[in-house]
Amino acid sequence: MPHSWRYRSRSEQRLSSGRHTARARHVLHCIPTLAQGGAERILATLARFDTEVEHRIVCIFAGPRLFDPGRPVLSLGLPRNSLALVLFPVALLRFVWIVRQYSPDKIVGWLYYGALFASVGKMLGCPVVWSLHATALEEKGSHAGLRLAVALCRRLSWWVPQHIHYCSHEGRAAHRDQGFGDAHVVVIGNAVDPHLVLDFHAAESVPRVQSGRSAHTIGCAARLDAQKDHETLFEALAILDARGFDFVCLLAGYGCDTGNPKLTRMIERHDLAHRIVPLGVMARMGRFYRSIDLLVLSSAYGESMPLVLQEAAALGRRIVATDVGAARTLVGPLDAIVPPRDPRTLAVAIQTVLERQATSPTGPAHDIAAPTAHEYVALWHAQLLQEHSFAKPIAAAPSSILAGHLPKRPHRE
Repeated sequence: MPHSWRYRSRSEQRLSSGRHTARARHVLHCIPTLAQGGAERILATLARFDTEVEHRIVCIFAGPRLFDPGRPVLSLGLPRNSLALVLFPVALLRFVWIVRQYSPDKIVGWLYYGALFASVGKMLGCPVVWSLHATALEEKGSHAGLRLAVALCRRLSWWVPQHIHYCSHEGRAAHRDQGFGDAHVVVIGNAVDPHLVLDFHAAESVPRVQSGRSAHTIGCAARLDAQKDHETLFEALAILDARGFDFVCLLAGYGCDTGNPKLTRMIERHDLAHRIVPLGVMARMGRFYRSIDLLVLSSAYGESMPLVLQEAAALGRRIVATDVGAARTLVGPLDAIVPPRDPRTLAVAIQTVLERQATSPTGPAHDIAAPTAHEYVALWHAQLLQEHSFAKPIAAAPSSILAGHLPKRPHRE
């Protein structure tokens, strides 16, 4: 290969010029989108609060961005339809061109599609990190493209990524059980975006939702997808409605708007039009949390460490969640954890938690050890962005210094 075509990362350029530093200074991230999602918000938080590294982000699919990382964002422009397979080679070549132009010290691939694109860096001589935010997906609920991506990542995981980052120990265990490489793994729990907390406390920005005179306001923040299992949620709400329990449920997320005929049919089938308020995508989720008494997570599978549960806990909202991923570790003594796909148990839990809150609005705080945004950045620097790991990958850090054992902070109602 001619010398002019040999890939040289910025770290190599600094070494050759005698200006070596101990930390990667230029990081290229590849993620499917910056639309609604826990991983997407976490990436935006990392890029926005890390002032020591030049982050650039490449989105694989076309579409609007919900989160602003405050850094340059490029898009490969793939559509979310059957044309994506035809245009995939073009998008891949464009990503290679971006890598060569930017010469990053490291490439971080977020989620399975991002991990596949980032793996190109291995062939170009650039260290690659994967950041995976799920557990086990079900074949019935996952489309063929995602199943293929998971299968390819499973094979590549043994030799491509320098590290694999998981946001929970449950996520790591699930991937290990699926046959993913487990030699160089780092677990760093999610961080709550401080801007969300500020938005929550900005009383003037609270939306006035027309919820009638309902005594209780339930919230569900999740895209309309089989994994999130809105069907079980609606069945539980129908049970509560039949019992005469007074409530309104706010739905936030992609597909949860009045213009989605699938959602409309689901609501009409359960006769819940008078109980459900579809809000669609909300850029300022602090206002959503301010409007609810309780957050429900009804996911059936696939969750690792649901960020919405951490956000709700940090903002003092009660939680009812299905027992998926690390959800059990995120609920407090006044919250409830229930089995997936069990609408009757879910209905009982929702009513119990809300009635208990009405009679005793204060109680023990959520006791969750989660890094702040700055702690999260520091953990990434310590475990994933060290240049000395280019020559020899460092071993995964002891769990005692990761998210599960960070100092706990008091929570206030």
